[in-house]
Amino acid sequence: MKRFLKRIRHWDRLLGIVGFLISSYLKFVYKTTRWQYVGKEETGEYIKDKPVIACFWHNRMMMIPFMWHWRPKKIFALISSSPIGTITIKAFKRLHIDSIAGSSNRNPVSSYRDLLTELKKKNVVAIIPDGPRGPAMQAKMGFVHLASKAGVAIIPLTYAISRYKQLNTWDNTHIPLPFSRGIFVYGAPINIPKCDEAELEIHRLELEKKLTELQYSADTLLKKITLEK
Repeated sequence: MKRFLKRIRHWDRLLGIVGFLISSYLKFVYKTTRWQYVGKEETGEYIKDKPVIACFWHNRMMMIPFMWHWRPKKIFALISSSPIGTITIKAFKRLHIDSIAGSSNRNPVSSYRDLLTELKKKNVVAIIPDGPRGPAMQAKMGFVHLASKAGVAIIPLTYAISRYKQLNTWDNTHIPLPFSRGIFVYGAPINIPKCDEAELEIHRLELEKKLTELQYSADTLLKKITLEK
């Protein structure tokens, strides 16, 4: 599989077709699922006139584009330039999410600079803190540095869906299935002060904990909703 993906890396047209199919499928899932929202109004009010960093775990990435309801405010997602990342970029573009190609592993300085530029324009950037290769649900330091340097808040995002296929991947990725019940959960803004590395590590661990707790909360709320139907 890895050899095949390397071969098609430069097959832009094929990657575009795959991205189209993925985005079309996700739209179908979104439209056939009964969704509830937690924290949407508060988040919309907060981001009206300010940039933020949105973050979410890699295994709950699929439906995140449908949490964005505040156009024309732009959102730029940091996505790996690997073959799978390129497919994700093309799929997200069809779901109105722009992308900055890069990762914490490849050309991080350039990616960091591009993210800062978008934040200065009062846009929103989205970062997957355990991507692109994990370990799962362990946040890297980069997005904490970025929030501190830019002086912007981090907003954790997650969702839960009643019907999904769990893949045997490093993060146990969830593939959402149609005709489900689902819940989108927006966390409260988290501000990171300018501080030294030791303090930043404390904030990183706190954010990691809050994002994991938010995901657990979404799963718990969905179970309650499902039992009440």
